[in-house]
Amino acid sequence: MESGVRKGFRFLWYLAYPLLVYEVIYELPVFVLASAEGGRLQREAGLPILGLASALTAAVLGWQYRKLGLGMPRSGWERTRQTAEQARKALGGTRQTPERTSLALDQTGQAPGRASDWEGGLAKAGSWIFWSVLVGMGACLCFNHGLMLFPLPGQEQALREIGEVLYTPPLWMQVLCTGLLTPLAEELMFRGMGYARLRRELPVWPAALITAVWFGIFHGTLSQGVYAALTGFLLALVYEWTGRLSAAWAAHGAANVLAVGLTAAAAEDWVGTRPVLAGAIALAGAAIAALGLWRLKTESEAGA
Repeated sequence: MESGVRKGFRFLWYLAYPLLVYEVIYELPVFVLASAEGGRLQREAGLPILGLASALTAAVLGWQYRKLGLGMPRSGWERTRQTAEQARKALGGTRQTPERTSLALDQTGQAPGRASDWEGGLAKAGSWIFWSVLVGMGACLCFNHGLMLFPLPGQEQALREIGEVLYTPPLWMQVLCTGLLTPLAEELMFRGMGYARLRRELPVWPAALITAVWFGIFHGTLSQGVYAALTGFLLALVYEWTGRLSAAWAAHGAANVLAVGLTAAAAEDWVGTRPVLAGAIALAGAAIAALGLWRLKTESEAGA
């Protein structure tokens, strides 16, 4: 029987390994560019380097994610395909002739593997994408405005430093890097390679909590860490209840893109001087995120 210490080190490796891959990949372009600039890296290069490192990390970890067969049991589209495969095997496991296909239509009302299967799958995919995006947007509104009402030590300086790196490049680069590439890499790091492996040995809530705390620590500062940990917990639930890492990616990307849009519109500065409004937005965001999670969970339980 495996000892608790050994299991703890194994869990730690599950969490640390993806970060080590990311750090090695991230430091390479930093070293190259810093050398080219005479040992000093320009601040404007921060976001492009982050995007490049995220893309390379996603390529490496995505390959490993598929090779190791990680992931949660799915519903929806894949279940429809499994049902079609089961129906095919029930008919003898042979390629369908017109006569046998007609028999399948008479018995099930639908030919296994036909276009209607995929149409239904696409409709269900649209559903989980919509609710996942809603979770991400709600989390962004809730946690950002909640931190406005209850600021943490060093929050203002941390946000200013992060803003200089993330929100000064062109808007298209912000959306590409923080809305697509970085969320993809982080979801593979924390939910795909981390949560999915812990989930094989732990219940939902401990696995979600551990990876959420680790996600928060990864973000460095106290305010960003709290925001990331809370958001990461919800992202683990999105992954759990959809069985799709792409759903967590959609939620994560939606949260980041909304943050980019609010920053570009200077909406946070205006709302920050109106605590009642900030509180109302935080509550509305919590309700939106809760609705999205509830819909994902009920659809999962219904075998949607």
